Amino acid sequence: MKSVWLGALATSIALLLPISAQAMPNRALNPADLQAMNGIFIGGGVVHQHYTEWSRDLPNASTIADPLDQEHGNLSMFRILIAHRFPGTGGWGSIRYDFIKGHTDYIGHTQAGVPLDTTTANTMDDLRLRVGRPFALTDNLDLLPFLEGGYFRWDRAIGNGTPAALEELYTNGYAGGGARALYALSPRLVLSSTVDVGSIFAAGMEIINPLNGTTKLGPHLYAGLAFQATLRVYGHWHLFARAAYRYFGYGISNRFLVQKNLGNTFLQGVAYEPNSTTGQIRTAIGVSYHF
Repeated sequence: MKSVWLGALATSIALLLPISAQAMPNRALNPADLQAMNGIFIGGGVVHQHYTEWSRDLPNASTIADPLDQEHGNLSMFRILIAHRFPGTGGWGSIRYDFIKGHTDYIGHTQAGVPLDTTTANTMDDLRLRVGRPFALTDNLDLLPFLEGGYFRWDRAIGNGTPAALEELYTNGYAGGGARALYALSPRLVLSSTVDVGSIFAAGMEIINPLNGTTKLGPHLYAGLAFQATLRVYGHWHLFARAAYRYFGYGISNRFLVQKNLGNTFLQGVAYEPNSTTGQIRTAIGVSYHF
């Protein structure tokens, strides 16, 4: 059902793109909004993250706590984004990369039900592409529907220096769609809001230390909501500030093999990667140069 719904969403947005070019044939995009759609954005900020692993669907779910564990904390973020509207076709595209790094507090249990309070070291790479076609609604308000796709990589090292230390590497693609509304309060100041929704796909997890094991993870919905202010300060140079909420997750894995080589001893066992959900508030400020 989820795949059907997402397919319908993607089809609707795809149909909207060419229709949008004819929706307001005599109305041009607001110059300030148009400039806010084009440029190079570089900034940094903070990601407040809340991560939860759920014991439901695990074989021993009835004997352990639910949620299994939770993590929260603030991470550092670097962002670079390049966006451009192509005058010849009216189309628009962007590419964005976020690098996120830092520690979160881990409070909960291991899958065996043993209490564990520790920290997790997180390193994330988030690369995203968007394509769309903007159109004018009023003299000051423009709408930019888009399709998007991306790649996400998350190195999650739990409890370094403790007997429960474990390093996991998550990877996945994601695809969906959404829209951005831009409103020019003045020729210098543009406010915008963006909403997007889609699905994670081709998700996998690899245990890389101290055990070894690889498994596939189930698909999961993702959704986001963002607000941004862009202020022209001199010529083509602008300042921007934004706040965004991001929700995503992973479905439970099948049972998979884990192993460890201890000199002359070779250990093997089986494990599951549980259902998990993550909420992030990504805030950033920076400078941008607009074409």
